[in-house]
Amino acid sequence: MKQLSTLTKDAFKSVIDNFGFLLAVQLLGSLIPLGVVIVWGVFALFSEKAGDTTFGSDSGTILFGALFMIVMVFANSVYYAANVLAVRDAYEKKKRKKYGEYFKAAFGLMAKVTAVTIIMTALVIFGLIFLIIPGLLVAYYLMFALMVVVLEKKSIFGALSRSFNLVSQNFWPLLGKIIVFGICYLLVVIATNFIPLVNIVVSIFANMIAIMFIYVLYREVIEKEKHSAKK
Repeated sequence: MKQLSTLTKDAFKSVIDNFGFLLAVQLLGSLIPLGVVIVWGVFALFSEKAGDTTFGSDSGTILFGALFMIVMVFANSVYYAANVLAVRDAYEKKKRKKYGEYFKAAFGLMAKVTAVTIIMTALVIFGLIFLIIPGLLVAYYLMFALMVVVLEKKSIFGALSRSFNLVSQNFWPLLGKIIVFGICYLLVVIATNFIPLVNIVVSIFANMIAIMFIYVLYREVIEKEKHSAKK
């Protein structure tokens, strides 16, 4: 497996070379969850003006809050899937599709991506209930699951199993790279947190780098797997 510096350089170069394209997909994808928030806010406002107290009651708050979270998970699943497909095409220098095609494909994967996201979140929370380390390990072992769903079209549990196997076979080489990259990512985001506008810009760019970096790692372990199979 390549060194962290090489993998990071590859990820940065690919993002810079395709910045406009990836930024457009990011921004278009962001409109989906943003649209959910706006529609939800307008609906709540009109309900309040019409004298409907459902939103204000305890049961209503819980019910609508849960429904809102579910809709947001679906929206974010489309956002993530579209970005992964765009990152793949950018890194592999494939012919770019129309933006609508990425989101059409993402909508087709929405149910599976959402299901995997919910299961992953539940498993991580379950691990964190006992100790922080088990929760982090679960997140680490399943870090490729969403990418596997999007790129390999695996089933829900097939994607979870596939990610677990890929990470298990490359546990230590991947662990060091993820820890170093994760720390750098957090430091950059936290350092700009006190300037809202700068933080938004940096977060968008950092998110592009993060998705690209995970894709580069995923590609590395897949290439290693193919190479081993030929021996």
